[in-house]
Amino acid sequence: MKLETKSIRIGVTPSMFLSIPDGNSKIVVENEVDRRILNLGTQYNFIFGKIRYWASYGMPLGTDILKLEATVSDDIGYGRIYYDTTYLERARTGLAGLHLDVFKLGLFGSVGRTDWHLAQFENPGNQDAGKIDSAALEATPAPIFSIFSEYLEPESSFIRYRHAFRQWGGDFQFDKVEGDITWGLPPFRRRDESAIRVMAGQSVHISPHLPLRETFALGGGGALKGFRYEEFRGSGIAMTGVEYGLRTPYGWSNERWKFGLTRNYLLFFMETGRIEEGWFKPAMSLKWSTGLGLKLKGFLGERTIILRGYLAQAVPVTHRAVVWYFMFDLK
Repeated sequence: MKLETKSIRIGVTPSMFLSIPDGNSKIVVENEVDRRILNLGTQYNFIFGKIRYWASYGMPLGTDILKLEATVSDDIGYGRIYYDTTYLERARTGLAGLHLDVFKLGLFGSVGRTDWHLAQFENPGNQDAGKIDSAALEATPAPIFSIFSEYLEPESSFIRYRHAFRQWGGDFQFDKVEGDITWGLPPFRRRDESAIRVMAGQSVHISPHLPLRETFALGGGGALKGFRYEEFRGSGIAMTGVEYGLRTPYGWSNERWKFGLTRNYLLFFMETGRIEEGWFKPAMSLKWSTGLGLKLKGFLGERTIILRGYLAQAVPVTHRAVVWYFMFDLK
């Protein structure tokens, strides 16, 4: 039987932060053969020395709306990744599930195990480790919101419920609900872009304790710019942010090089969030940040390229320095 490779896609997806507080880069190679997709990828945080490898396999079950997926991954970390303490971390995960597309809604039910170890570098005997067995149901509702605006980031929007259990030999038990949705708002000018992001989550029914890798993190380019990377952690989170892109009349392209930055925006943003110890029970006061940015959107060959730069300030904190972020997306 001859298998013909129909497409190979390589993408650098969000985001490569060149600022000091962050440092995430992700490279994904996706190979599609007869509607079966093999996905290989690596993600590296060059500030904290965290690297992740994964492989996933997807196979349609008679129809394109129902697909079997299986993933294995290996996470290796070294650095000041939790509470300003240097840790060594290792986590191996195996996961299998079914993906169903129905009514413009993607549903993914899965079950998996993570074998996790986290130890202090200076004191390896002081560690948090164990097996995390869990079942999860995830919905990607972003396409529903496309009726409001063309500006949408479906790849970053989801709602997920996860239940960790001990019946198969796991060491932890908890129920975790989380959601992260970004959708567009009507801009003041048709040519501009405007978006709002809402993120919330909470873990309950915890026994004997919530593993550090399962806690929610706040701070850095991914959530609450202007603060240190994952500076705040806890069992719950609430965060929202708004961003307005004022399109400029400037653009450039070169057809011979097949490269151009044709839609460019001046960005204004504000974010706020806090860690919670229960639903609507704050564990800390609200943290705020605001700033300016620049978004350059264009093409590189047949792909879409997006460059973002941000200048963020934590407010009303005066002793914190302004933080630069640079993000690069190739889709």
